[in-house]
Amino acid sequence: MRVAALLITASTALGLAGGAAEACQGQKVLYQDHFASLDASWGTYGHELTVQDGRMVIRPEPGTVYWQVNDLGPYQDVDVCADVTIVTGVTPDEVLAGLVFWYVDDENLYALEVDAAGHASIWKQAAGDWREIVPWAETDLAATGDGKTQHLRVVTSGRVATAYIGDKKLTDVMSDFPLPDGGQKVGVIAGSATAGVSTVAFDEFILTAPR
Repeated sequence: MRVAALLITASTALGLAGGAAEACQGQKVLYQDHFASLDASWGTYGHELTVQDGRMVIRPEPGTVYWQVNDLGPYQDVDVCADVTIVTGVTPDEVLAGLVFWYVDDENLYALEVDAAGHASIWKQAAGDWREIVPWAETDLAATGDGKTQHLRVVTSGRVATAYIGDKKLTDVMSDFPLPDGGQKVGVIAGSATAGVSTVAFDEFILTAPR
């Protein structure tokens, strides 16, 4: 678990879309969590994280980002997905929620993120520095408003990752830092608006080996 200052959001009007995809249909289930309780594989966690009503709920402090990585890995290529709900966004284009992939450690990771204003992005942290790989942009794949559950998915193949929202492809990205021989870990990420505590819920976290 790591908490960092909130990443700056943007509202550019770039359409991102693609072909259809099945939801986490890898050849073998490596891990799944329906959050009846908090499994020990999620490791240590802060007060921001709880399990309520069958969901992992994260409430980061205002203006901060919180991510939680599952420790059962590492894995080679993965097909990871989860149902993600921004319960209370506070500020729609500042709240964020998503999946962590290509996690090496708390200073080297990638994340697929959506907000509550219909935007999506891919971020990378390398050697502790964050930058946008796919800048925040409007997409008709992402829902707007609080309380909307979105199915997020990332499939990695070597140094290429494909991100999906719902059953549609969002974009491809390529890793530009070396991944460990042992593979990667995966997890979830949430960020609160600067004006107050945002609430993000995760359910049906499923990790499979890609086909």
